[in-house]
Amino acid sequence: MKLRNIVVVGLLLVGSIAHAQKEISKTVKDMEGFVHSIPPNQPDGDKAIRVNVFTETGLQNVPLLIDSKTQLLKKKKPFPFDQLRPGMSFTLEAENFDISGYYQATKLVVNDIEGKSDGVDDGRLDLLTTDYAYIDGNRVKMATGKKMSGKKNTGYEGKTKENFTELIEGDFADVKGTYENGVINASKFEFYPQTKTEFAIDETDDFEHKELLKVWFDASKRKRVFGMAIEGVGYIVDDAALQEYIQKLGTSLVPSQLKAKMQFIFVVVDNPIPNAMVRPNGLSYINAGLIAEVRNEAQLAGVLAHEIAHALYEHGFTAVNDAKRREKISGLFKWSSERVKKIAENNNDKVLTSDKKGNKVAGGKILNEGLDIAFNQMPEGYFTLRMSIYDKKQELQADRVGLALAANAGYDPMEIAYFWAMQYNTYGVEPKGKDWFALGQKAIEMGEQEKSRTKVDAKTDAMKAGNTVNAVGRVLNDSWSSFKGDTHPEDKKRFEELNRLIEMYWSDPEFLASAKHQTDTFKARQKELPTALVRTAKSSAATSGKSLNNKGSKKKGS
Repeated sequence: MKLRNIVVVGLLLVGSIAHAQKEISKTVKDMEGFVHSIPPNQPDGDKAIRVNVFTETGLQNVPLLIDSKTQLLKKKKPFPFDQLRPGMSFTLEAENFDISGYYQATKLVVNDIEGKSDGVDDGRLDLLTTDYAYIDGNRVKMATGKKMSGKKNTGYEGKTKENFTELIEGDFADVKGTYENGVINASKFEFYPQTKTEFAIDETDDFEHKELLKVWFDASKRKRVFGMAIEGVGYIVDDAALQEYIQKLGTSLVPSQLKAKMQFIFVVVDNPIPNAMVRPNGLSYINAGLIAEVRNEAQLAGVLAHEIAHALYEHGFTAVNDAKRREKISGLFKWSSERVKKIAENNNDKVLTSDKKGNKVAGGKILNEGLDIAFNQMPEGYFTLRMSIYDKKQELQADRVGLALAANAGYDPMEIAYFWAMQYNTYGVEPKGKDWFALGQKAIEMGEQEKSRTKVDAKTDAMKAGNTVNAVGRVLNDSWSSFKGDTHPEDKKRFEELNRLIEMYWSDPEFLASAKHQTDTFKARQKELPTALVRTAKSSAATSGKSLNNKGSKKKGS
């Protein structure tokens, strides 16, 4: 432990703040982490970067100071600071200061890239440019003097190509070469046609896609379905500006090969879970909970691109037909639903919903809100009926390809990776003890406010409601953890894998300097989301919860 007087002048990446104070430091050793960002044009002497490090409380994004005394190494040899790149993994020995929270590196050992790819087998041609082919999420260019050739016995034999733009997106390739400086240099490149397979589309997906196509691309008609229920998903959010923004954002990420195959529809629903899903026919539902949780447009684009990658690789068709896995998940959430109902039965009559004058009080309001979410959107409907059930290999492939789609659209890949750090911190550190909803604490806070305005002991009443909702949240969170463990890679692993890919393909300083993070449009839409959800509830009530799935039904006045 050290006690020292430190002066920090603009190095902690918080502007030009300068302060001097005494701080106590704690020595940390063998701390694992990844480089997050490196500010350009730093003066000679002490350097500052931002890193993501794994701590006991989760993954933290913190400033790291590197000075003349820091040992900066790779494979036991000195490593130049100017060769550090975002995404690089490292092992850190440092002093962690208690007030500012920054780390002073005494030793930083940069790790070599694990699993560097020197080729791709049976890789789909995701995107094609003059200089590069993006194949299964990997960036490829031809080695000097080499040409591409058609694979034998595929119908392409005898064909040769010199430029990637002569190939067809959606076709496949086998690539052999050497990874170097952010690209696989291909010494052998054999391309062959994609196989056309007929798949059956889920009846509900097919019907909803056709119904929405009738109105979605006409702004005046689109409003007719605002507030309508989507079976097992939620209600269509009543916000024309938000719906238009999400439709444009999603469409901008869809590769041309997919646009030629299907009409993508991106619909925001009022589901509070931070998730999105794209059906095999391009029907896409984006939960309001996701828009509320992401911190910028780059993260939102990353999630949408991940879902689009599932459609690109036709994962949804195998998921729809994987009856065995669906049966397992269905059983899990049936158990959850029964637990939720039992909690409600045991607590509903204990919570006072109104005072003697008939005025609603906090406890009943929050209880009803929480149980409505639990019953109508989570256990039986949202998960077992509509959620796509992929396997871990498919999820990692969608992460890899989605990263390439979003980065090619100009979005900052580090923000896309950091979204999974946020998920890890929320659900991965102590998943069993976390409450899915913040409604329980909200109930108690509302009870404090009600206490001064009513003779009813609203605080106690609200606490009962809060405890009930928290109990529901724990059941659902445990079920979600079990669901993710069966079908999804761990959030930490996803974050690590994305950082590996960023170091390999997306760490060029010029690219990162120009990458998009945020837009005024996103901030405006996110800010207006709570108002839009209130409006959605009113729209739904006005139409008695009319469902899009009721064939032939229309909203009043349409």
